[in-house]
Amino acid sequence: MRPTSTARTIRSPNQVECAKEGLVRKPGDWPGPNCVAALATGELLRGTWFDRSAEYVARQRGETVLPSQFATTFDVKLTPLACLLHLTEAQRQTECRRMVEEIRATAEAENKAKGREPMGVTRFWTRTRTAALPLPAHSHFE
Repeated sequence: MRPTSTARTIRSPNQVECAKEGLVRKPGDWPGPNCVAALATGELLRGTWFDRSAEYVARQRGETVLPSQFATTFDVKLTPLACLLHLTEAQRQTECRRMVEEIRATAEAENKAKGREPMGVTRFWTRTRTAALPLPAHSHFE
């Protein structure tokens, strides 16, 4: 039996929880790694891998290490989930945009009901430097 809704299968708990917990207005605002633009528009997803092991060895040898010396940039190609393979790329992007809008609207309603404004990226980074943020009630980090 094919699921009637794919929303739960392609949402990233991290981005969704951050919108729902009042940290950002919508999943794409999350300052950490996210794939919202890549899923919603087909934008190229690019990431940087830092080889901390090689960096450590170089430092142990007394070498001066530059910030980007052990960084490698990769283009990430996202593969559709099996439950979405029957859709065209344009249809998958439309579905992703619909889900992001649903998340944004749900988070907005929850924020309004709780009488709060989303923290926002600047305040988030300021706060995380000075105090640990509580984990969401149903965190995948637990």
